[in-house]
Amino acid sequence: MGGNAFKDLNVVSIERHLFEEISVSLIRDVRKILKSEYVKVLPYYKNKKVFGDIDIMITREDLDFFERKNGCSFFDHLTDKYNLSSVRNDNDNIISIPLKIAGKNEYVQVDFMPHEKSEFTKKMKFYAFNDFHLFVNKFIAEPVFDGHVSYDGFKTKSYIDDDGKNYFLGEIQTIDKFDETLSFLKFDIERFKKGFDDVEDIFMYVYSNPYFSTDNFEKAVQVQNNVERERLKRKGYVSFINFIRSMPHKKGKIVGSESGDIVNHFSQLRSQRDKLVDDFYTIKTFKERFNGININKIVKIEDSKVLGVFIKSLGFDHRKLKVDDFVLSIVAMNDREFENFVFKEYSDFKESPVQSFKKSKKYHKVI
Repeated sequence: MGGNAFKDLNVVSIERHLFEEISVSLIRDVRKILKSEYVKVLPYYKNKKVFGDIDIMITREDLDFFERKNGCSFFDHLTDKYNLSSVRNDNDNIISIPLKIAGKNEYVQVDFMPHEKSEFTKKMKFYAFNDFHLFVNKFIAEPVFDGHVSYDGFKTKSYIDDDGKNYFLGEIQTIDKFDETLSFLKFDIERFKKGFDDVEDIFMYVYSNPYFSTDNFEKAVQVQNNVERERLKRKGYVSFINFIRSMPHKKGKIVGSESGDIVNHFSQLRSQRDKLVDDFYTIKTFKERFNGININKIVKIEDSKVLGVFIKSLGFDHRKLKVDDFVLSIVAMNDREFENFVFKEYSDFKESPVQSFKKSKKYHKVI
């Protein structure tokens, strides 16, 4: 999406009449080839005059079926059938091809976006109107609710205070539908369904949201990192920043200040949070028992690197720690059972060390 995938070809932006002419023809042909109605151009602004590319959503199931039946990929078939440039760009699940414009030495970029058939309609809504979901997340969902909007609804982050420290527990699926998410965030869903005339129309739609705050906006755009620097290269994102800064300063609604709406939603999700809390304390108990200090008191390994290899041999990875059978079994042990477990595993480890450890210079210190 964006029309910048092919630097070495004469890829151009096209006017609306040509965009619609190519789109109608391409959609008809692709539906015929894939034998599927799940082929659609993403919604765009009613008054948009120039297009940098053509965004088409298709399904992975249709691509897989075509390949099984024909013995070649859909995109190879398309390249051969229409004598397209063999150049192709596959980036972040978007397959871009340069389509030659009839009678000209120019190309238009076509972006195919394959998704699961069950998610097709939801993602058509989510990706409609470039950058809308970015504006909603960055300037409303994240600063106001500490949440995130996606095609399958709304997730909020959950935290816990333990011993004076604040810990991130995980995300809770607050709402499971995109339309309901927009309504929860106080957007006019019927207005969204009608579409927008131009980019300023959708900019105003975001700015007019009761939760949108100029102060939150300025804090968000001041953050300097690689992601933000890449966003600043996008014309639509920069235009939104300039638009907001041209508007009067606006205070946003504070969550719960009027109706306690966020609390009402969260009260229905108590079981999800309770599970996150239970997992947090289970992991905490596990770490208090299963750690290098305690294990070394039992097996007395002098070299810390050797100790690390032994702990890893048990299948433990602190970077991917989650409540599973191994964690639950350690938590359920009493002190004597834990000592016996460590002794047995260490004995097996010395007799049958992992191959990578056999090559280690520290190997002799274990034997």
